[in-house]
Amino acid sequence: MSPQGTPTPAAPRTELTCGERVFAGVRGLRFRAARDVRLKTPNEMDFVLMKLDAMRIRRPRNRKDAFDLHADVRKKAPAVVNKAVAAAPERDDGLQGLHEVFADENAGGVLAESLEGMDRKLVAGDVLPTFAELRRLGWAAAGRSLR
Repeated sequence: MSPQGTPTPAAPRTELTCGERVFAGVRGLRFRAARDVRLKTPNEMDFVLMKLDAMRIRRPRNRKDAFDLHADVRKKAPAVVNKAVAAAPERDDGLQGLHEVFADENAGGVLAESLEGMDRKLVAGDVLPTFAELRRLGWAAAGRSLR
């Protein structure tokens, strides 16, 4: 995806339905390495929706896992991500999408085709509780039980 008005990319890209919204809601980060570096990152809810959107578009032809989404939630902690998700108008869509993608070890976000046997079970053993906690917190904040 690319912001409106940018040159046509050299290679085809996956168009995400919420892509323009993600670009509109970025946060600026500035830090010093060898020189000044400025980055723009999506807010937490936009990142979740963007990743869920990408998973829906890629499937069924590419059954890639969603471990980058898992890494983001693990790094920040489910309670921190839930706070951002709970404040967003799209909260219900995000929570429902996370439930579908991380419901059990056979769900699309947990299916790691590069892993087999015990390795897959170990990964699922970390992914599933992380997202179960995020969903529990989110639905509790919404005043409902998990569907």
